[in-house]
Amino acid sequence: MTTNRLADLPTLNKEIADCRQIQQWATATRSQWIDELEAIRDAATDEEQAEAIAAAEAEAVRLATKVARRLVDANDIRNYICGDLTGDLTGDLTDEQDDGIRHLTIADLVEWMRANAISIDQATNGARDGWVINATEAIAFASCRSWRGPEADGRWVEIDLLTGEAVSK
Repeated sequence: MTTNRLADLPTLNKEIADCRQIQQWATATRSQWIDELEAIRDAATDEEQAEAIAAAEAEAVRLATKVARRLVDANDIRNYICGDLTGDLTGDLTDEQDDGIRHLTIADLVEWMRANAISIDQATNGARDGWVINATEAIAFASCRSWRGPEADGRWVEIDLLTGEAVSK
């Protein structure tokens, strides 16, 4: 086997170790790509390495899409809105907080938010995943892990809350 010439090898090894540690105490979705990371590290040729990198990047997008799809949940959005508006972040919507939104679909909830000038923008706060719902957008998003380190790629997946379409950016 040839010696791996990746300049990012220490970062790659740290990501592998971090993912293993995370998987020991929880089933965290974004860290379920250890096999793909090891394939990058263990590649014997430049061609194998390029294929492994492409596979790892595709897996990172797949896993982030899985995380973002879990956020497409009207109950979670309602509870976030009410908690944010009232300061009560316990999670369950009370009758006083309901304001007629308890049974709204996601599309109706977005319409209600827009009509009442209520928005959520967790992206500007640096959240790894969350929602952006305002006058022009209604998305759930999740960041992709990178084998080059957390700040290297800055890729994420968006799910349009109204159409369900997923886009990798």
